[in-house]
Amino acid sequence: MSAITSAIRDFSGALQRDYKSRRVRAVNSLVYFTFRCTSRCKTCNIWKRNAENRAGSELSLAKWNAILENLRNYGIKSMEIFGGDALLRKDLIYDVIRFCSRNGITSYFPTNSLLLDDETARNLVEAGLDTIYFSLDDVGEGNDLIRGQSGTAELVKNAIVSVGRARKNGKPSINVITTISKMNYRDLPDLIRFAENLPVDVIYPRVMEEYSARNIEDSAINGIRPEPYFTSSDSESHLMSETDARAFKKIISKLKREKSRVHVSLDAVDEAGIETFTRGIHRDKRCLVCTNLVTIDPKGNALPCPMYNRYILGNLLEDDLENIWGNKKHREFIRRQRRSEIPICRNCSLRTYYPSFPDNLKRYMRKTVCKLTGK
Repeated sequence: MSAITSAIRDFSGALQRDYKSRRVRAVNSLVYFTFRCTSRCKTCNIWKRNAENRAGSELSLAKWNAILENLRNYGIKSMEIFGGDALLRKDLIYDVIRFCSRNGITSYFPTNSLLLDDETARNLVEAGLDTIYFSLDDVGEGNDLIRGQSGTAELVKNAIVSVGRARKNGKPSINVITTISKMNYRDLPDLIRFAENLPVDVIYPRVMEEYSARNIEDSAINGIRPEPYFTSSDSESHLMSETDARAFKKIISKLKREKSRVHVSLDAVDEAGIETFTRGIHRDKRCLVCTNLVTIDPKGNALPCPMYNRYILGNLLEDDLENIWGNKKHREFIRRQRRSEIPICRNCSLRTYYPSFPDNLKRYMRKTVCKLTGK
């Protein structure tokens, strides 16, 4: 994709999000088909909830088909197939992707690769998957330390090769997501070199999220507390020291000057301030998630934010999204968010990936200045 084509796509998407946000219309969906997970990551605690998210309590394919039709009829344009480890639901995942492909819904699929073998790769490709994100935080034992399982980097490597071998006409796009913390920031150049020998299209280093206990407590809405998954699971902080953060900034500057076969998208980590890496505080940006992105849990409940898994707006098996999205309970959440009354928003990076038009414009202006000045 050319730079001009990419820019047109980004600005068009941002304009649509801004317009839909004012009307409180969802454009995208984030669907948890399971909360169960095969990883034991230090920077995510969703796996610690396996006991309360048993396979028997999850919805069947027939029920998910009804929910998918509900989303299509509403006009949802994209779906991120999420977990836990969504490949624990191979009984439905390929059918979901086929549904998206037939109905003009762009599909995105993040995976830890632990259950992704050659057959799975072929099935994902044949179903029509648009983009696959491989979670890889380090190379060798470094990735095992973060992910809490053995041989994980090799499993990711094999999975990438499998999908690369199976894909047709460059589809799905193969991306690597790397969550940056004090445990792995020094090894980002090694990870890039590791990926250069694989059929990877883009590497996305992303800033780790770590939510403060005080912010979680102060973010309750009508007695409903947020329960962010993407934070420490071992009671340790994985944020950097200021020395670490400044050293990582130098690594970013060097990587920006280097040539690589793989495109490395450094925007998220380059734009982040020192306090993002050291305190988990993200720079203020307008958040469109609670108006544009409908989150759906494994029981079919619609949520205004992935961090509030008990703030249920309605159930998509019982009512149309048209009646749920923008209802009274939803607008109360939006009102609180827009008034900056939800402290955990300061610890959240999700808004970065659904930018408003002004934020997108600032990003492109900053990139242009950097190219012109060589910084």
